[in-house]
Amino acid sequence: MAKLVVSTTMMSLIDGQKALQVQDGATVRDILHQLITNYPSVKTSIYANDGKLKSNIIIFINDDDIRLRQGIDTVLQKNDTLYISSVIAGG
Repeated sequence: MAKLVVSTTMMSLIDGQKALQVQDGATVRDILHQLITNYPSVKTSIYANDGKLKSNIIIFINDDDIRLRQGIDTVLQKNDTLYISSVIAGG
């Protein structure tokens, strides 16, 4: 099975869990939809009001940024790890 891992800053949104099992063959879009279905508060942390991913959200499959693949339509394969993190900026 594939695995979803979230950053420490996002763990509180999924009941303190760092990793979840996800279905092989699902797209990133499918997994985000399921994540929001199970944890509705995640939606405002990941998506902007226009329905696009927020600019501070970075998503990787293994070591590859999904923007260099097929974006949120990238399919996860067996044993892939999907990483979701938010970039924190300050000054």
